[in-house]
Amino acid sequence: MKNNNKKVIVHLAKKQYDAEKKRCLILTGAVAFAVMTLFCVFSFASGKIETDMLREARERGVVSNTSLERATEGQYEQIKKLPYIKDVGRCVRFGDTLGTRCTVIDGTAWEQIKKPAFTDIHGNYPQEKTEVMLPMRALKAVGITDPQVGMELSLPISFFNEKNGEGDYDFVLSGYYTEYIATAFYGLPDTYFSQAFLDSLDDGQLDLTLYMRQNDRIDGRTVENDLYQDIEMRDVSQQFLGFDTAENVAFFTLAGGFDTVLILAFVILASAGLLIYNVLHISFDRNIREYGLLKTIGTTGKQLWGIVFCQLRTIVFWGSLVGALAGVLIAVMVMPLLLSKMYLYRFGSAAGMITFRPLLLAVSVLFSAIVTWVSSALAIRRTVKLTPIEAVTYREKAAGSTHRKSMAGKVSLPQMAWLNIMRFKKRFFISAACLSMGLIVSLGVVMISRGSDTRNEIEYDHPDVRVTTKISADMYEEFNPHLLFPDTLRDHIQ
Repeated sequence: MKNNNKKVIVHLAKKQYDAEKKRCLILTGAVAFAVMTLFCVFSFASGKIETDMLREARERGVVSNTSLERATEGQYEQIKKLPYIKDVGRCVRFGDTLGTRCTVIDGTAWEQIKKPAFTDIHGNYPQEKTEVMLPMRALKAVGITDPQVGMELSLPISFFNEKNGEGDYDFVLSGYYTEYIATAFYGLPDTYFSQAFLDSLDDGQLDLTLYMRQNDRIDGRTVENDLYQDIEMRDVSQQFLGFDTAENVAFFTLAGGFDTVLILAFVILASAGLLIYNVLHISFDRNIREYGLLKTIGTTGKQLWGIVFCQLRTIVFWGSLVGALAGVLIAVMVMPLLLSKMYLYRFGSAAGMITFRPLLLAVSVLFSAIVTWVSSALAIRRTVKLTPIEAVTYREKAAGSTHRKSMAGKVSLPQMAWLNIMRFKKRFFISAACLSMGLIVSLGVVMISRGSDTRNEIEYDHPDVRVTTKISADMYEEFNPHLLFPDTLRDHIQ
């Protein structure tokens, strides 16, 4: 008749857990630290990437990366069918008002390309002929600091077409928004009008601009080359303007590219795994004799596995719970404030950013649990293989014991220290690997923090001294280089 020893196994596991609470708390702390570290590090990295993407989009005023001016309807239809283009938006500009550009865009351009780059959006995009949507910058310029949707206002419009000239028009405010466009690089913000208002103007044929969102893995130069091959241009002066996607820029700003991010992720995971393995390895070495005593009274290998895994369930549960709570608290309370102050200064807040990502938390908990179970399985496997006598009399074998005996009385203090370190080579190399991984992670953090410092970008874009010339290559021989840089000037610079 088969015995049911489940209650006995649970009882033994509980007694051993209570008798060695300090050891179990250390194991629980290792699991909690691994879960919290993995979740916080990857949450911060993904939050930093998302922050850089937001900053890039808000600075440009669009989330698209490629544009085509003076586009035709045929080109628009062709581009919509391209597999590497996700969205295509239409844009027409016909004048200026209040320091902004008078613009009409379609639904795709507003919802997918323009709207994600703005904050504090109130109301809706204009649909009726007399409706208008303005940026807060323009409203403040005319003294309106507390706008209300539905209020009436008069706008002076200067049309590009000289036939329409200039005039004042009465509108109803259908909405307003806040933008952060760097006007020195990306032009003025837009005041949005309805298609019905544009159709009512006798403005002739206006130029159509297409905004395109490409695949995030394609850089600006590649998408330009592909578009030139796939789309027929109307003339030699028409050109595509392609830039790297915000995601590409964010990954490059964070760590230099996708490959570096993957390497750092592997190092971080390996560090957390080695930490848990090292703690469990040392812990189980101290309990082998106890398991040997259990084997002498008839405990089978399967029952030893049951005792160990019963304890591990408690350790993994509480470690994961504590680590998850600490990680969530940091991700929800600390990280948005930190990211906003460090990387979104004058570009809005990160309040709408998702800093708590359940998938990252689940991966962190799952990875830590798997490493704990595997490490425990490797340790208990060695115990199961030992005979009861070997387990009771177990003592970790020290490497090179014969050599040390022959050197007795001849060893200096540094040699004694080295020999003591090398007594247990496996433990030494695992500890050294943990320290090396920690050093690599620390260097990676320093590299990322320095690379993310916006002062580097300012210093790169705004040098103290800039020496340029308008001389082309075919004109170089007509000039004496010593006249451009006299010896006295060069000596002074040196």
